[in-house]
Amino acid sequence: MTGFLRHSHHLRYKQSLLYLKTAVMDRPINPPTMPMRNLEQLFAALAKSAFRGKFHLQDKDLHYIQAKGLPTILDHARDFIGKRLAPGFIPNDGKQTPFRGHPVFVAQHATACCCRSCLQKWHGIEQGRKLSAIEQDYIIEVLRHWLQREINRFTENSH
Repeated sequence: MTGFLRHSHHLRYKQSLLYLKTAVMDRPINPPTMPMRNLEQLFAALAKSAFRGKFHLQDKDLHYIQAKGLPTILDHARDFIGKRLAPGFIPNDGKQTPFRGHPVFVAQHATACCCRSCLQKWHGIEQGRKLSAIEQDYIIEVLRHWLQREINRFTENSH
C-alpha cells in the first residue's frame, strides 16, 4: 500500500472514531422505549395522586409569573430541565428539585417532572441516559400545561 493510501485509511479510521464518540456522547444511547404520555391521560392520573394534588402555586408565584410572563418562566424551566434532569447521570437524583422558590419547581413536583425516577414512573422516560431534545420539549409542555391550569384556576377564583 502506498503512503497516500495508508494515510487515507488512517484518516477515515480517525474520522469514524470521532463520529462514534460524538454519536455516543451527544445523543441518547437508547431511544425512548415507550411514547411519552398523552397530556389528558397524564393529568387524569396525576389528579388521583394525593401527593401530586397538594401542589398549587401561591400568590407570590402567580405574581412572579405575571411580572415575568409565561414565556420567560418557560425559558427558566428549559434551563432547569437542561441542567438538573437532562444529564444521563445525576448524583443527587430525587433531591435536585427544591419544593419552592420558583413556580417551575412547584410545577415539577405537581407533574412528576422533578427527578429521573418520577420521569420513569409517571412518563415512561428511562433513567440512565441523556434526555433527548424531544423528551425535554415534552417536559416543558407538561409544565406549561400545568402552569396555565394554575393561572386559570387563580383567575377564576379571583372573580
